[in-house]
Formats: sequence, structure tokens, C-alpha cells
Amino acid sequence: MLQSHPLNKTTSLRLRVVDLEGLLEVEKNSSADLQKELDVAREREDQTLLNNAEYAEEYEALISHELAELKERAASGSRHDAELAEYRIRALNDKISDMK
Repeated sequence: MLQSHPLNKTTSLRLRVVDLEGLLEVEKNSSADLQKELDVAREREDQTLLNNAEYAEEYEALISHELAELKERAASGSRHDAELAEYRIRALNDKISDMK
């Protein structure tokens, strides 16, 4: 039966350690890359939320302006115009409520 030489075992263990260190370095680099991607995705998400909030404010201002015009038209127009304006007012109020 052949006995393994202590030097061969030591060399084998050293090679194994070198392999594991190499794998660890690859994992560290991969983790750093993934962290960068995550940071970029979070920045995009934050910017999207800001844009959505700005859009919602602008949209609400437009709806509020249209609502005021419809109320004015409802008060000064014919019965048909008033009913149509009231219907649109309810629809706009629903949109405003949904945005909040």
C-alpha cells in the first residue's frame, strides 16, 4: 500500500486554500457588483416616486381647475348643461379621491 507523502498533502492543502481564496475573491467581486446594481435600482425607484408625486400634483391641479370651470358652467347654463357638468364633477371628484 502506498502511503502519501506529507509534502504532497501539504501541497494539496495549499492548492485547496488558494482555490478557496480565489472563489472568495470572485464572490466578493460579484457581491460588490450586485450591490452597485441594487443601489442604481433604488435610485431609479426613488426618482420614479418623485416624478409620480410631481405628476399627481400637476394632474390634481388640472382636475381642480376643470372642476371649478364645470361648477361655474353648472350654475350659469341650461338644465342639460348643469346635469352634464354635475356628472363630470362627480367623475372628477372620484379621480381626485383615487389619487389621495
